[in-house]
Amino acid sequence: MVFAPLHYEPNYAYPLLVWLHGDGQDEQQLSRVMPQLSLRNFVAVAPRSDTTLENGKYSRHWQVTPCGVDAAAEKVRNVVASALSNYNVNRAKIYLVGSQSGGAMALRLALEYPEFFAGVASLGGSLSNNPRNFCGNLLNEFRHLRDMPVFLGTNEQDIPATNAALCDLKLLHLAGMQIRFRQYQNEAPLCNEMLSDINRWVLGG
Repeated sequence: MVFAPLHYEPNYAYPLLVWLHGDGQDEQQLSRVMPQLSLRNFVAVAPRSDTTLENGKYSRHWQVTPCGVDAAAEKVRNVVASALSNYNVNRAKIYLVGSQSGGAMALRLALEYPEFFAGVASLGGSLSNNPRNFCGNLLNEFRHLRDMPVFLGTNEQDIPATNAALCDLKLLHLAGMQIRFRQYQNEAPLCNEMLSDINRWVLGG
């Protein structure tokens, strides 16, 4: 899924948002979130996660495992390459943004390949359920991670996600990353206020 900004100006190098969809969603979620995020400020792309069979039912979410991370990295590389070949994109302003397991995957990819991304945002996703790999990446990529902007957002009703995000916040802070954390008074995994804040966060970076 590729999103072109309204009144696209080919002589302007746009920031690029790479959207990793939430649980049970697919790449089409991008078309639903961009009107609330911004119709003018970004080129945006979204890959699709693999489908997995769990408890006899097929579901779609991002698996933050070694194989899952490799597969997601390849998907992200492909959609970024598509955007670069078709639009004027500022290569120094490529941002990863994800919801739920997509947010967890966004964080993991930023830790694995920090030199490729200008910042990362996770809305309701956390890596604290796998602290060994999490801390290992923080140590391995410390030079590239230092001062990277990070946005963590959760809704106040989701206590487990909020607690996990707070654990992430402490570890990311130790790595010297620039963290913005906000809780929202909303029961949904995503809300318009979250997306508006992502717009302001990217433009302010």
